[in-house]
Amino acid sequence: APLKLERFHAIVKTWGIEMPKKLGPIEIQSFLEKIKGHRDEKLLALSLLRSLKQAHYTASNLGHFGLGSTSYCHFTSPIRRYPDLMIHRILHASKFLKLRKEVFSFDYLEKVALQCTEREQRAALAERSLRDMKKTRFMEAYLDQTFDAFIVSVKDFGFFVEIVDFACEGLVPLRSLPFDYWTIDPLEIELKGRKARRSFKLGDKIKVRLAEVDRYRAQMSFQYLSHLEEAG
Repeated sequence: APLKLERFHAIVKTWGIEMPKKLGPIEIQSFLEKIKGHRDEKLLALSLLRSLKQAHYTASNLGHFGLGSTSYCHFTSPIRRYPDLMIHRILHASKFLKLRKEVFSFDYLEKVALQCTEREQRAALAERSLRDMKKTRFMEAYLDQTFDAFIVSVKDFGFFVEIVDFACEGLVPLRSLPFDYWTIDPLEIELKGRKARRSFKLGDKIKVRLAEVDRYRAQMSFQYLSHLEEAG
C-alpha cells in the first residue's frame, strides 16, 4: 500500500538511510545488507516487513516478488500444505504439463486459493496467539521488575515496547505517562508532548517496569521510567 511504503521511507530516513521510491527485490536485498549489524537492525527489518503486502495464493501466475521471478509455483517437499497437494494433482494429471489440457477450471482454482489463504492466515493467527499466551505466563514471574526495552510501535493510545532480554512485547499506555497534551504524527512514528516537550519515537531505548500481566488476554502493560540515554 502507498501509505505503508511512505511510512517505511520516513522511518528509514530518520536513521539517515535513503531508499529508492520504487522497491524491488534488488533494492530490498541491498537494504537488508546495509543494516546488517546495525544496532536497530531488528526494528528496521520489521519496518520493511510491515510495509510489504501479505503473500496470498492465487490461480494466476503473478510470479514471485522476493525471488524476482516472473514464473513461480508454490511447492514444498515433503507435502505440508493443501496447495502442495493441488500442485501434485495438476502435475500428475497433465503428465508434468506435457498435456495441454485444463485439469481444473480457473474459477475452481481461485476458490481453492482463496480458502487456502484464509486457512493459512487463521493458522498463523492461532500460532501467534498461543505464543503470546505462553510469553505472558512466563512474564508473570517478573511482575514489578524493570527492564531495558525499545519502542517497536507508536499509537495514539500509547506505544508498544519489546523487552531486550526476553523478546516479549507489551503496551505502555498513554494514561501511564506523565500528564501532557500528547500528539502523534500521521505516519505513527513519534508521540510528542506539547507541555514538557518530551517525545517517544520508534527505536527509542527506554527503561520500563512490568506493571500488569493478563494471561487470559495475553496482554502485558508496562510503566515508562526513563530513556536509557538519560539513565546513563
